[in-house]
Amino acid sequence: MLFQCLVLVSFSVILLQLRTVSGQSSFLQSNSINGTGIILPRIIYISPKMTVVSGGKALLRCFVEHLGTNKVLWIHARDGQFTALTDGGSRITSDTRFTVEVKSATQYNLEIREVYEEDAGEYQCQIAARSVVTKSTHITVHIPPVITEESSRRLQIGEGSKVYLECNATGFPKPRVHWGRENDAILPMGGTQFWGSVLEIPQINRNDRGIYICFAENGVGRGDRRSIPVLVECKFNKTVTKLHVILV
Repeated sequence: MLFQCLVLVSFSVILLQLRTVSGQSSFLQSNSINGTGIILPRIIYISPKMTVVSGGKALLRCFVEHLGTNKVLWIHARDGQFTALTDGGSRITSDTRFTVEVKSATQYNLEIREVYEEDAGEYQCQIAARSVVTKSTHITVHIPPVITEESSRRLQIGEGSKVYLECNATGFPKPRVHWGRENDAILPMGGTQFWGSVLEIPQINRNDRGIYICFAENGVGRGDRRSIPVLVECKFNKTVTKLHVILV
């Protein structure tokens, strides 16, 4: 009888302890390995998706708990390629723009200085345990517009010719291109603005000469612009004046 009593008392104490740990008796069961009571490490927070302007800085935070002797890694995934950046408190990539800061035993921050276009993609905070634990976030890199070298420059053409002025720009998001003239002069097709990468003048005349300006904008930075001088060679009507000499 004494043995049975001790067993019942011990069992009651165990149940009481399970119920009083954070008020969650099911916590250990959901975080144990096969009910052994070994608490698995987990990631409780990772920075949300973010957008960074090219050349800027990005800071990603990852909070973990029950890490034990396991290590936290940061991994970059893009186009099916996975690159390990950090291991614990050490940088393992050769790219010195990446640094890891261990704020505490539960916080691992990844900092990226001078963000490039190729830094866009998925970033994984990973715990290298018996069962790998991963949470992911994403960086989108915005790039200011730049008008390409292949776009139109100074143009000299004869009056009456058809003219195409081209303006292309790189950047992300994709830039929008529009045209204007110096001092808001009226464009050959009317108005002071034309949206599109190609400005067509079907039959240019001397009144169309001057400075045309291409603008490229995508909401990142101040945009880009290029001034294009257009010179028009005028046609002159040749007239022959006959002189009549009167002999007296």
